[in-house]
Amino acid sequence: MRRLRLVRTFLQCASCRFSALYFIPFCGGLAAAGRLRPSTALLGAAFWLTLTLAIEVTNRLADRVEDEINRPERTALCA
Repeated sequence: MRRLRLVRTFLQCASCRFSALYFIPFCGGLAAAGRLRPSTALLGAAFWLTLTLAIEVTNRLADRVEDEINRPERTALCA
């Protein structure tokens, strides 16, 4: 139960919504090339989710001082 809450909070803090902006064109490109398979789609989903989460967390850490002033609700969520 505690781990599930931790994962949920992490995903809210890291804004995983941007993953779809990369994953959908990735799948479109694979489909256009005739190489879209469930295994490549799952691997692509894991890759884009991991990459975008890493970028968002790095951004949140780098901007935490500015976010305390400009976006205090984001800082409170990530604390």
